[in-house]
Amino acid sequence: MTTKIYSFVAFFLLLTMESVSILFSQTTHPSQITNNRSLVLVSNATWFDASRNRNIPVKIYFPSERKEKCPVIIFSHGLGGSNEKCAYLGQSWAANDFISVHIQHHGLDEDVWKGKIRPIKGLRDVYDQHWSGRLQANDIRFVLTQLDLFAKSDSSFGKMLDMSHVGAAGYDLGGLASMLVAGQIPPDGGFHLHDTRIKAIIVMSPPVFTSPALASQVYSTMKTPALFFTGTNDNGIIGTTQSWQRRIPFDFMLDADRFLITYQDADHLIYAGHDIRVTKTESDHKYQSNIAQASLLFWRAYLRNELAVQAYFQGPTLGGIAGTLGRVERRLVKSGQVTHTSYNKATAFDSNSVTIQSLKPHKSVQSN
Repeated sequence: MTTKIYSFVAFFLLLTMESVSILFSQTTHPSQITNNRSLVLVSNATWFDASRNRNIPVKIYFPSERKEKCPVIIFSHGLGGSNEKCAYLGQSWAANDFISVHIQHHGLDEDVWKGKIRPIKGLRDVYDQHWSGRLQANDIRFVLTQLDLFAKSDSSFGKMLDMSHVGAAGYDLGGLASMLVAGQIPPDGGFHLHDTRIKAIIVMSPPVFTSPALASQVYSTMKTPALFFTGTNDNGIIGTTQSWQRRIPFDFMLDADRFLITYQDADHLIYAGHDIRVTKTESDHKYQSNIAQASLLFWRAYLRNELAVQAYFQGPTLGGIAGTLGRVERRLVKSGQVTHTSYNKATAFDSNSVTIQSLKPHKSVQSN
C-alpha cells in the first residue's frame, strides 16, 4: 500500500526555523515502499545560516506515530535538483521510524537551469563553481547543528530526534557531500569537512575526482559504514566521471564495512528520475523501489544497529538485496581483514522478515 503523505505545519518557530505550507494534501508515488508501518508527515522550513548569510530550505519527513526517538538522515540532492527530489526515499525511511531531512542547496539547485535559454550551459557553469562539494557539505553541517539545537530544546520536534544515530545520504554532488562529511579528503585540497556526528552514509552515483593511484589517500580516511549505488551506464552528464569510476570510493575505503550495488543498464538519472522521458521514467520506478528497500535495510543495520539485519548484511544471502536488477559487492572489516564477496545474480527477498533465499557467491577473497 502506498504511503499517504500529508503536508502541514508540524511545529512552531524555534531559533531560525520558519514552517510553511499549512494545506493538507495527499500524494502518491509509483514506487512501492517497503515495511510500511506509519503514516508519513511532511513539513517544509527555511533555516538561516548567519555565518554564511545563507538561507537553507529543508523538507522534513517523519512518522506520525512513534514510541521512541528516531534516527536522523540528512539527504543532499544533486546538481540542478531540489529538496523535492528522491521523495520516495523520504517516504520510505520515515514510514519506518526514521526522520529524513532533505536539504535544498541554493546556488546549485533547479533555479540554475529552469526557464533558462541555455540550461545545459547554466548547469556546467555552476558545476565549475561547486564541483568540490564544499558548499553542500557545509550546508549539511549547518543543518546538523540546527537539529542538535532542536534536540536540546523542549519542542515536540526536538523530542523526536535521536542525534546519537545520524546518517547522511546523497545523489551526484550530494553523494560527494555525504562522503566529505564522512571523512573523504576534499578534492579542492582545502580544509577537511569531516563531521563525527555522521555514523553511516548512503552514496548514489558520486563524482570521482581522483585516479586509482591517489584513491587510497583520498578515501581511506572515510571510517563510517557505507552503501553505494551505481549502474553500468552511469556516466556523467555534466561531470566527467564514467560508470566504471563510480566504484572507486568503495574499493579504496578502509576500516569500515561497505557495500556496492551496481544496476544493470541503469544510467545517471535513475535515482531522482528522468522526469520528461516517459519510457525512462517507467523504468526508473523499478530501480527506485529497490533503492528504497535496500537503503532502508542498510539504515536498520548500521544506523539503528538492529543485530538481525546486520547479520543479513554480513551473511551468505546478501545477493538477494538487489533482486534481479544487478550485482552486489561487499567488503567487511573483521579482525583487521577485509573480506570481499560479490554476486552476479540475485533473487527477490522478503524485506519484512529479512528472509532471503540462499545464494552462493561466485567469488570470495580475503586480503590484509
